[in-house]
Amino acid sequence: MKTTTNKKNDLSSVRHSSGQSYSVRIGNQLLRQLSISRLKEIQEVIDAMLAPKQNSIYCQTIKKEKDQIHFDKIRIRYADHNCFHILYSMNTHDGYLQCTSSRQMRKIALSILTFLNLIEREESDKPEAYSLVYPSAPQNEVLFPVDIQTDPSRDNNFLEETPAICQQIHWSEEAVQPKITYRLTVDDQALDLSSILQLLQFRQKLAELLDKNNI
Repeated sequence: MKTTTNKKNDLSSVRHSSGQSYSVRIGNQLLRQLSISRLKEIQEVIDAMLAPKQNSIYCQTIKKEKDQIHFDKIRIRYADHNCFHILYSMNTHDGYLQCTSSRQMRKIALSILTFLNLIEREESDKPEAYSLVYPSAPQNEVLFPVDIQTDPSRDNNFLEETPAICQQIHWSEEAVQPKITYRLTVDDQALDLSSILQLLQFRQKLAELLDKNNI
């Protein structure tokens, strides 16, 4: 029988024929019972996340035709108080924000604009926009070693779930630059990666194992 030479098309057959599973450990985090084809899918989704052009071109945002924003100023007077209590609020289709003063609401509005300027710069098509995709490494960052081993366990307690990777950009007023973390989910399990360097280290270990298995 003639066998195909397309490695990608053979992934499903490799998964079911070999029966070999692997575990991934980073620090005290553990992913278990991952087939070689699952590891290949994880590598591919990481590569898609790290591709700068794809990050800017193939982004989809949820758009609502009627996404109205409502503001309220509330004055409250209690019988046993000799002053008014004032609250400011903003209400949208997706959430609710309450502030104790107009100064606090103004501060929040300015912070939102600063954060959006960072994000819009990252999502533009300009070359310098990729500084958030490949940020400079923190000087004091500690990388946990990535260990991928065969998993002797034969338990099948994990639901099949397509691998996905989530990038979170966190920024606060005190921060010099945004903090970027990643979260990988696969087969009802999750793995948190503290930085782009930790993600790249994980990706390198995956590549070494897949090359060893000619995948």
